[in-house]
Amino acid sequence: MTRAWYLPYICPMRKEVWFAIIGGIVLGLIIGFGVYRINFAFKKDGSQQGSPSPSPDNHGGLTIAKPNYDDVITSLPLTVSGITSKNSWAVISTDTIDYLIKVEENGTFEKEIDLTGGVNQIIVTGVNPDKKNSSQELRLIYSTQLQTPKPESQTPSSESGVRETVLKKVEDILNSPKAYLGTVTDIAEKTIQLKTDAGSIEQVSAEDEEIKVINQNPSPKEVKFADIAIGDYIVAMGYKNGNGVLNAKRILITAPSSFPQIKVVYGKVMSISKKEIIINEEDKAAITSATKQPNKYLNVEDNVIIVGTTLKDVFTARTIFLVESTP
Repeated sequence: MTRAWYLPYICPMRKEVWFAIIGGIVLGLIIGFGVYRINFAFKKDGSQQGSPSPSPDNHGGLTIAKPNYDDVITSLPLTVSGITSKNSWAVISTDTIDYLIKVEENGTFEKEIDLTGGVNQIIVTGVNPDKKNSSQELRLIYSTQLQTPKPESQTPSSESGVRETVLKKVEDILNSPKAYLGTVTDIAEKTIQLKTDAGSIEQVSAEDEEIKVINQNPSPKEVKFADIAIGDYIVAMGYKNGNGVLNAKRILITAPSSFPQIKVVYGKVMSISKKEIIINEEDKAAITSATKQPNKYLNVEDNVIIVGTTLKDVFTARTIFLVESTP
């Protein structure tokens, strides 16, 4: 009798309601999976690029929470966030600018940064008082030409409208702009196969008739899809489907780039001159005309963080942060 009593209330339920219920369940699962991924990124052993587990008490560990590697960024400023050891600092280094952030008590940090058009090679470094630094590489592509699709706000008035709205919301959540970077190994009609810098093989679809192809060598100019050749290094931007194929909206023919050899040193100033600064009696950094002359605002015994580049074993400072001055 229990089944017979409930059945008349279940069977007449309109299809729109069923679509709404199913859509709600699907969206809930997707959002739950996103939360799980973030928590997993913080808790798993061995974070991105093989660094240690990112617990606030784990000295030397650092994990970037957002954005993700090879994300396509369409607007600025961009917020970079992550977690590292408490009682430390985080340094975010782009190609030309360094940012210093004091880490919160729970080990988290975030900072708004600027990017340049195209590929941005970023180094995020956790700087600890015990000098056990940990760095993560973050590659991002900045393009104002590729916009994230916005969900439609109109209310559906039919059964098909409900279904289309649910599917559209699911698609918007699953598809955020991504990029594949690598060398073209095969071209078949409107499909490109490329080998990434990590050595994996990825597929790029160029079915979109409005796809833009820009050759940046030697100066940017728009070309045809047919001008892409095997051996070219490309940056394909678009949206991945369920099979991992990138539906490209924009392709750049460019040259591969590498991460800068960034070095970050923390310590106490032992001596300073117009051409050189020595900290901890062991770390020496050259000072060039591009570096703001530190001898005008630093003193011996000050604690500093120096960010610089290394070339042929010569460490050259490009940014010097004063973190604690002498009394």
